[in-house]
Amino acid sequence: MVDVRKVIQKSPFLTKGERLLVAVSGGVDSMVLAHALCAEGHDLALVHVNYGLRGFESDLDEELVREFSKEFKTEIFVNRIALPLQGNLQENARTARYRYFESVRATSGYNLILTAHHADDVLEGFLLHFARGAGLKGLKPMEPVTGHIVRPLLEVWKSELVEYAIANHVSYRDDSSNATQEYDRNFIRHSVIPSLISRFTGFRKSAMHSLRILSDHYSLYMEQYEEWKRNSLIESPDDKSVRIVVDNGFHFVRQFLADLRFHPTVITNITNSLDKPGRMFISRSGANLYTHKDCLVYVAEPLAPLVAVSISCDDALIGIETGYLSLENIHGRDVCGNLPTDLNWAYFDKGKLHLPLHIRSWQAGDKVRPMGMKGHHRKVQDIYSDHKLTIPEKTVQPVLCDHLGEVLWIPGLVRSDRAPVNAESENVICLRWQKK
Repeated sequence: MVDVRKVIQKSPFLTKGERLLVAVSGGVDSMVLAHALCAEGHDLALVHVNYGLRGFESDLDEELVREFSKEFKTEIFVNRIALPLQGNLQENARTARYRYFESVRATSGYNLILTAHHADDVLEGFLLHFARGAGLKGLKPMEPVTGHIVRPLLEVWKSELVEYAIANHVSYRDDSSNATQEYDRNFIRHSVIPSLISRFTGFRKSAMHSLRILSDHYSLYMEQYEEWKRNSLIESPDDKSVRIVVDNGFHFVRQFLADLRFHPTVITNITNSLDKPGRMFISRSGANLYTHKDCLVYVAEPLAPLVAVSISCDDALIGIETGYLSLENIHGRDVCGNLPTDLNWAYFDKGKLHLPLHIRSWQAGDKVRPMGMKGHHRKVQDIYSDHKLTIPEKTVQPVLCDHLGEVLWIPGLVRSDRAPVNAESENVICLRWQKK
């Protein structure tokens, strides 16, 4: 039998003097953990969540934890939480309790949160995630430490915890819901694992050996993954997007998309659409991803089109979401025939314009007659494609049009042949665009 107290003594993650917040449900796992910690003289408090899902049984769990607290003179925190009826009940319960644990830790001066996850949990979790089609991240075993959470019993089997409880007269309660196979984890616990144990000699030991190897390989993989991210993710402060280079290491791309909470089916659809620019996909968090000619573009918060602004054509500095448009009225003779070639500047004969002007995002069907094309129109969308603008960049690219809706200028990209300045121009509007 494994000596649980020695496991606590030898844990590299627990140091005497640290204040420990121990998550205790009333079940054998957490009650043994709390008892062993007390026996080793650790400074600890208990934290318990009562969902009330099992009525009187839930209250008896809470009562047992309170009695333990009195006997061992530990501080105790109890929260009664009503869970929403919709959604995944177990996931909602897990989210609620960990949120509560962290709030107590952060506000009450405790260093670590300890949970009683054990070797059976590791094995059950692997089989459950394997059955659900998890990737490498989902298949790797639980880590002993995640942030402020420490799991010191991951090498201890539940049967060994029960033996400790009997030998040390530790009271605990059995959750009646653990007996039903309605939940997937219980089915794996009561049906799948016993069948594997009866079929394969030493199954649990060999399975845990394989999981430790998987954990080591995952660590190596993550080192390479982080290197790939440094080389293949390009953040754009202009539109708050991330360009994802996909010309190599696509298994890392899949991992990154999974981290962004795209559903596995959606990730497969994305991989099948790499040669189809302009496709959009939505993650489970509501973020957008777009296929582009040479990359994928991810936007955590989808960008809204620019708010249209009317321009009276008086001298002004006009600020919009993505930059500034300065407007100055000058006399034609001041131009002196020296018009800048920089497309962030534009000069128009004011007398030939349909005023007022408007600045906005592009709209479906927008066309422009670029200078030098002898009156031929081009779709604005095609111009954007020529300049390899991503969908987020297209969304926030300003377009200047006249009162009739005709596109006059796309700052930085193209100027139309409308209202050109010549020797006969008297009143000229000088426009300059500057990105934020």
